[in-house]
Amino acid sequence: MKKIVTALQKKIGLTPNEAKILDHYLRVAYEGKFCASRRTIAEALDLTLDRRGDCKAVRRANARFQYLGILSWIRGSGGNGGRLQANQYRIVPAKIEALAIL
Repeated sequence: MKKIVTALQKKIGLTPNEAKILDHYLRVAYEGKFCASRRTIAEALDLTLDRRGDCKAVRRANARFQYLGILSWIRGSGGNGGRLQANQYRIVPAKIEALAIL
């Protein structure tokens, strides 16, 4: 995973935080999917949270990954009984590898 992320850093100029976040996504995704809140992702990577418990670095990285076509998600919501549902992410490993090779 690190090789692909390093290649993307060089080829398309991923920021250090974007590289860290993408590496995390590649490690936790099962069959290209995983569920997590931006806060959970930030806490796992020791990134700064704002006063609302959100992370701008994760939000910006997700937007860039979406623009590149390597990430999509369904926004989480309040679940039954007031339980929150985390965002459902899908990464596209083939697109990530293609970008790394270009």
